[in-house]
Amino acid sequence: MAELVEGKLEILPMPTWKHPLIVKYLTAAVETYVTQYGLGGVTLFAPLPAPLFPGTIREPDVLYVRPQNVPTNPSGYPSQLDLVMEVVSEGTEVRQRDYVDKRADYARAGITEYWIVDPELVRVTVLSLTEGAYQVHCERGAGETARSAMFADFVIEVDNVFRTS
Repeated sequence: MAELVEGKLEILPMPTWKHPLIVKYLTAAVETYVTQYGLGGVTLFAPLPAPLFPGTIREPDVLYVRPQNVPTNPSGYPSQLDLVMEVVSEGTEVRQRDYVDKRADYARAGITEYWIVDPELVRVTVLSLTEGAYQVHCERGAGETARSAMFADFVIEVDNVFRTS
């Protein structure tokens, strides 16, 4: 996979077995919540290019788009993402990309909520957009529960996120 960042192509590292298992779990959790509460919209997972602003296209691991932001043309892309989740891959460069670079890009694009899911630290960080910048809504580790700022009742047990069987 690759992303376009400020007009430059970035090749992303190949994920390990654990990465797509976490993505699968998160996607199912968001989809289950959205369906249970009848919120509509669309929950998807990578690969799906997400044009954020001119010259920058990211591919979030998991994304949710509210009904009003779902593209009318299925060959198009949403004009606005509402929730994105990134599972941090191994490596210093990737950690910088997910914790710093994508945080800035997603905030600039006006994405309401950004989850950073870190298998190495066994930690889930939920960021909420406030006045154009992300604030930490919660940061949870093993044995704790992560809670969405955007969806009042959406919670995830951190231990379940990192269970790989």
